Amino acid sequence: MVAGLFWNLRIHASELPPVGEILDLLRTNLTGLDAQRFNQLAVQGVLQGFDGYAHLISSTEGDIDRGASLASVKVFESNLGYVRLNQIDESTPKALAEVIEGLRATNQLKGVVLDLRFAVGTNFGAAAKVADIFVTADQPLLDWGEGIYSSSAKSLPPPSPLAILVNQETHGAAVAVAAVLREANTAMIVGSKTGGKAARYRDFTLSSGQPLRIAIATIKTGSGAVIAPEGIRPDIEVSSRPEVERAYLADPFTPIVTRTNASNATNQIVSSVHIRKKLTEADLVRSRQVTRETNAPQVTAMTPEPPRPVRDPALARALDLLKALSIVRQFPPTSN
Repeated sequence: MVAGLFWNLRIHASELPPVGEILDLLRTNLTGLDAQRFNQLAVQGVLQGFDGYAHLISSTEGDIDRGASLASVKVFESNLGYVRLNQIDESTPKALAEVIEGLRATNQLKGVVLDLRFAVGTNFGAAAKVADIFVTADQPLLDWGEGIYSSSAKSLPPPSPLAILVNQETHGAAVAVAAVLREANTAMIVGSKTGGKAARYRDFTLSSGQPLRIAIATIKTGSGAVIAPEGIRPDIEVSSRPEVERAYLADPFTPIVTRTNASNATNQIVSSVHIRKKLTEADLVRSRQVTRETNAPQVTAMTPEPPRPVRDPALARALDLLKALSIVRQFPPTSN
């Protein structure tokens, strides 16, 4: 309750008192808190305010084996490609490029969904190369402090349109990929605000022995715009709880029954839908989806499954967007 009151305050920078003075007054006069609890609240409050710019490193951080960077490949309705990444690392650009070429060789693609939900990474050079796969022209893409990386001109245009899925567990280099492709007018972002951490960090060891990771340099897009370390917002906001989204990654067709919707046994996970950019025809009625699937990087011809509706809210929204944009492109504007 106390923390909620603090976060509801709106104070102009010129009116801010010294933080040390506030902490001293709280420590001297606040009742009901022992020294350990006071320190816990103070640290949590400070780091929450520096969301994305600084965070304590847990003992298990970085120990999770995510396996290959390429998680899965699917084809919806025979012409909508889907690729999900676990992470952005040095192997990702080559693996992703091969998959995209495989999809294009076996299907008349009318769009691609790049799923970056739960994707992480600290290799911003690899992020720039991933973005380059989807950019046709020669233009600056990303600057992570080692010079600006520019895309290469391509004789064969990359498959488009492109929709990128993100959520609050999208971090680091994966955030950079989404930000770069949006700025290049190559993709629209669907999902929830990303988790951030798109910055260059340095670790400092505290007196307690715990490392504190601090952003020492920002990451910039090709135009020089800083990618906010606290995260970026999607163009179309579709909010779901992380545990529900993880379940949908395994099976996007089966409704997820939760304690909040078990009475009617239907999925009511979408808590908000917000369109950030003008979409015109992109907000069409959802159609039933047909999928062909493989979990291997090599894409081969597959027998379509029977038609089934996609229950994953963010994925369904992205597929609707791609179909809408595909329809619009069939009817180019005419001059009066």
